[in-house]
Amino acid sequence: MRLWAPLEVRSLDASRIFYEKLLPVVDSFDDGLVFGVGDGRIEIVQTRHPAYPPPIAIEVPTWEEAGPDGTVFPRGHYGRFLTDPDGHRLLIWSERR
Repeated sequence: MRLWAPLEVRSLDASRIFYEKLLPVVDSFDDGLVFGVGDGRIEIVQTRHPAYPPPIAIEVPTWEEAGPDGTVFPRGHYGRFLTDPDGHRLLIWSERR
């Protein structure tokens, strides 16, 4: 498993400049970048209306481990959102079937 912090940002360029001073870029895609934080990741995605607070994301090895009733997201990964007793959103997801 791997912990992710997915962040929606208004300006990809401004966020890239900020995070590149702190962390290495380990992946990129249209409108987004992924930075390495040890075994974890910070993902920034540009959007017009960022969500606050962002969900916490946990990457699991397979789609099956992500659980039933999930969604296939535009970039091809699968996941589902859960809400803890205090209202914090969790995304459980995987890239691999």
